[in-house]
Amino acid sequence: MNPDPRRNDPQIDPATLEEVEVLREALLDLERANIKEREARAEADAILAGLNVLSDPGTRGRVVEKLIEVLRSIIPFEEAFILTPGSDGLLHPTICTAETLMAATWPVGNMLRRVLAGKATACFDVAAVPEWRTQPESVRRACASALHVLLRQQPTPAVLVCLHSRRGFFSATHVRRAMRLAPLVAQALFNIEYTHQAEEMAEELHRQTQALQQEMVERRKTARQLEESLRRSEEQKQRLLESSESNSALVSLLTHDVANPLTGLLAVIALLQRKLRGEYGEYLQKMEACANDIQAIIKNVRLLRATANGKVSLRLSAVNLIETLDRTIESLAGSLQVKQVEVVKSWAGAAPSPALWVEAEPVSLQFSVLQNVLANAVKFSHPGSRIAVDLQTGEAQVVVAIRDQGIGIPDALLPHLFETNRETTRPGTRGERGTGFGLPLVRMFVERYGGSIVITSHNDGPNTGTQVLLSLPRAAAPEKVEPIPG
Repeated sequence: MNPDPRRNDPQIDPATLEEVEVLREALLDLERANIKEREARAEADAILAGLNVLSDPGTRGRVVEKLIEVLRSIIPFEEAFILTPGSDGLLHPTICTAETLMAATWPVGNMLRRVLAGKATACFDVAAVPEWRTQPESVRRACASALHVLLRQQPTPAVLVCLHSRRGFFSATHVRRAMRLAPLVAQALFNIEYTHQAEEMAEELHRQTQALQQEMVERRKTARQLEESLRRSEEQKQRLLESSESNSALVSLLTHDVANPLTGLLAVIALLQRKLRGEYGEYLQKMEACANDIQAIIKNVRLLRATANGKVSLRLSAVNLIETLDRTIESLAGSLQVKQVEVVKSWAGAAPSPALWVEAEPVSLQFSVLQNVLANAVKFSHPGSRIAVDLQTGEAQVVVAIRDQGIGIPDALLPHLFETNRETTRPGTRGERGTGFGLPLVRMFVERYGGSIVITSHNDGPNTGTQVLLSLPRAAAPEKVEPIPG
């Protein structure tokens, strides 16, 4: 302060001069107080304006930009942007006042670490800061000085950066004002992110609701289709039941009404054979063979129906498989001799024959299972050929493998061998006829024992013939062996 020249004037009272000096100091203090009051009022007005921006629904979409404008009223920066972390570990601008600033990418260096630790930093000259020197030319040209303020640390850091084209522009007052308004900007940023997440959740919920509604429509449609399909199935089941009952009654009538006259016919043929010879005797033999075929068909039909309907009860027990095979092969000796077919048994030569026990019903095992399979092998074998019968034993199963060198089974017929409603019977190599019910009976009884049957066949090439694999459950040897009823 310059000294007052009136101090050396002898005409002026020194006391008066002292009072004037005191008054001047008071006026200066008052001016300084007015300046601080205006600054405080400006900060208060800015904070109030920021609160109004946060609470105004009309600014919801641009709330951060509005708050930056409020901040600009007390810190006259030229441009600003907000940095948040990206997936690459760098900080990237998310909100900018100028599009060119979006090109910035910020590595976390010493200066930025101080800011993230909560220390607001004003850079006198950004050219001297390493993080700024890594920025694109378009970003560095936008400013000479910068102010960096931490907005928040959690859940992710956010930093406000204010720019000015003049070096050393930002002062301690600017730093203080920015820090006072930073919580409002941070809250606005949180509101935007929360609103965005809520909108995404609402959109996802809307999509899920639509998908659920569509699924419900499809389910109702499927339910209607299932109801219609069930109704049709019930109708078809009823028709099949009625047809089955009708067919069953017809089969019962035929097997009963045909069986009785057939018995009488066979008796007459036997009587005539004793009295007639020569040409008539040959005719009678053919008639007897035809009648026997019809009788076999009736017997198999009756047995098949009775077994399928559960009218035939099987009492399973331990059965000596090798002994049963020997008896079955012996019963076919006549047919084997006529065709000169040899049966090769894997257990041949053992004396006495070994015992191998399986779980089955002895009568059906011999006469409905083994006899049917071996009779088919003889029927389709070439004269002078061989039939191999092998046994393969496991811990729980015994497999009977019966292989012939016959004419084989056509590929088109193989999948239908066990069907009773298809024509599968064929004449043998010497014109032998069959009933078509033998293999269905075999599978029915084998499955009742708990076993299975597999048939493979080749009708051309060097391996022509058929193989039948009968898998039967093993059984422990019984304490007392009962003979098989003849």
